[in-house]
Amino acid sequence: MLSGPESVHSFPKRQAIEPSTCAMSTANMRSLLLVVLLAVLSITNGARIPKPNNQELEPTGENADQSWDFLLFVVSWEPQLCAMQERRHKCQVPHEAWGIHGLWPNRNDTTYPQYCKPQPRFEEAEISVLEGKLDRYWPNAFVDTKHDNFWKHEYEKHGSCAKSSPLLAKELDYFQAAITLRETVDVGAVLVAGGVSPSSTARYSEDQIRTAIANAVGVEPWVQCSGGALSQIGFCVSKTTLRPYTCLPVFYRQGGCSNTNGISYIPIR
Repeated sequence: MLSGPESVHSFPKRQAIEPSTCAMSTANMRSLLLVVLLAVLSITNGARIPKPNNQELEPTGENADQSWDFLLFVVSWEPQLCAMQERRHKCQVPHEAWGIHGLWPNRNDTTYPQYCKPQPRFEEAEISVLEGKLDRYWPNAFVDTKHDNFWKHEYEKHGSCAKSSPLLAKELDYFQAAITLRETVDVGAVLVAGGVSPSSTARYSEDQIRTAIANAVGVEPWVQCSGGALSQIGFCVSKTTLRPYTCLPVFYRQGGCSNTNGISYIPIR
């Protein structure tokens, strides 16, 4: 049981309010309200009160910054993708286990535009001549979604901004550029040649992975890890030549890999 002053909560007694005080307070309040009302009327007389601004806090569409400096070409290790998404999707590792994720316009400060205006509409018919190669190199591993969902998403999010380049102005140009890059750089073969192979036990340093790719391709790669496992590899691509090049060093520190415990490269199940 509590004792002392904390054990009992005492409330102050209400003091009686003198009638004269109450009357004086009411009169003062009425006078104050009258003064405020007259002031408001004098200010707003003949003028319109502006309506609140209902624009979004962050600009979008034509009002957003749609500029970009280079492209990031990204391929994903599909076994790791499926391991990460197995609770959300029915995922099937395709024949080409290093599949294209996208071709993304980026800025030198590591920011990027997306869903640029005017928003193009993805038309599968526009890329029908590439569909065989897209199925091979840019597969939709989520077999519980529509066949062209992945292409549609990537084109409307990233291709809409890439089309500001004359080299990527058409939908077909965008997908052809990604296919050409994938055919030029076989990441899986390059890694194996550099001593980095899928394994359930081996661990690799980020430097090993970078060196294996840089020696074969001639440019520094962007390496991304998820949960300590190799998940994606990318290359900066020139917007004027559509060829890989080494971009600013700050960009390569964005992948989330750690050399402390080594990086796993999970095998195909």
